[in-house]
Amino acid sequence: MKKELDMVELFTWNRTDGYSIVKPEIKNKVEIPEMLPHKCATEVLAETEKFVEPIDNYSAGKRILAGEQEGAQIIYFKLAKAEIDSNYLDNERVLEHIIDVIRRISEDPEVEIARVVLLGLSSPEGAFEFNKRLSGKRAEALKQYIADRIALADSCFALVNGDEGWEELRYKVEHSDMEYRKEVLNIIDSVPIMKGREGQLQRLKRGVPYRYLEEHFFPQLRRAGYIKVYYRMKNGTI
Repeated sequence: MKKELDMVELFTWNRTDGYSIVKPEIKNKVEIPEMLPHKCATEVLAETEKFVEPIDNYSAGKRILAGEQEGAQIIYFKLAKAEIDSNYLDNERVLEHIIDVIRRISEDPEVEIARVVLLGLSSPEGAFEFNKRLSGKRAEALKQYIADRIALADSCFALVNGDEGWEELRYKVEHSDMEYRKEVLNIIDSVPIMKGREGQLQRLKRGVPYRYLEEHFFPQLRRAGYIKVYYRMKNGTI
């Protein structure tokens, strides 16, 4: 005989009842970094090469103060000479570095060289007018050296004739411990160049401090220094 089975009542089952929904744990969440502003090759170079600056920092009438040339790229000249001697002192290394940096800037497609500033100086030995001409020739010699190796328009160069480097000399004396320092500073500060300043220094203490200046400071003044290279962005932002 067939036995009838009781009808089984089926209940629907709500999965959420009594159970919490577990969201998958996200491991190793990836942080999206903020976009850094773009820097071209020359801007990166300027962070380490202190003689490379944007053209906004250039001022044609800006006075080059004594002491600002510390750490600059400097070419030295022999006494009364305006010809560059690459074998003199550290000139060869400095010249190679100057040319390398200027070439790298000139090859950067995002910038152009706007100005190259060169300052010529001479030591106070001898006649003022001769030294003034000599300072100008030294700046010109360095300009020609650069122009012979990298094609730059004449208008890029700004040559500054620093004449005799009395301000630089004073800076060096003031920051030294040389004997008769105060007496030397007093003569530099109170006696005009054309009224016999150098002669008074030569006669001071029978020439002892002057000979010190000749040995320790004058060679550092025979130079074309304060070399600055200013760049301009081609998109006009600098």
